[in-house]
Amino acid sequence: MNLPDNVILSILNISIYEAIINKNYELLYNGIYTYSHLQNLNRQHLKGFDFTNFIECLIFNENEYIGIINWKEYVVKQFMENYKEQMNGKFDSELLEVLNKTISLENGIENNFNNLVKLHSKCQWLTKGLYRECNLINYMPIYLIGIYKFIDKKIKIETKNEYFIEFINYLDTNKKMENKLVYKFTGEIDFLNKILDKEYNNKIK
Repeated sequence: MNLPDNVILSILNISIYEAIINKNYELLYNGIYTYSHLQNLNRQHLKGFDFTNFIECLIFNENEYIGIINWKEYVVKQFMENYKEQMNGKFDSELLEVLNKTISLENGIENNFNNLVKLHSKCQWLTKGLYRECNLINYMPIYLIGIYKFIDKKIKIETKNEYFIEFINYLDTNKKMENKLVYKFTGEIDFLNKILDKEYNNKIK
């Protein structure tokens, strides 16, 4: 599938907007679900471990690695093999610390995660790269939400971003939500309904 990134990211942007304006976190949840699966389909021709898609999928509790014994160790190993040489910024250093401490159970992971929160808006490969067409991403940093889910430990997040905190609390409270598409596609992209329905068994009403 070759759908432009700006079309896929517009779904995420609209979902974040609804969360900010109407505090509709269920719609945001479904928006992330829909966006992430469309990106996954768009990247199927690429080989190798896709850490970003893996992290996003943790938000809605879909993890193809959970069946593997010591799956977190496996994921961190894959990350190191595929991405470590590209990690050279302050955000990257804190991310490596978070991943390693999640495995080793060392102290200090809360401080490292809060450093990620502070550095997120300055991380070029996130805000100007992966999510460049999503101008509301700093209000709802889904990459960090996925990292939080990977840590799988209640930590105090230091931020004035109320939307971020409220969505984290929403996820902590609603751990077994139904995954469904955010809306039915129409017009030139109505073919996506059949693709996603066939691929992920979501019945659109």
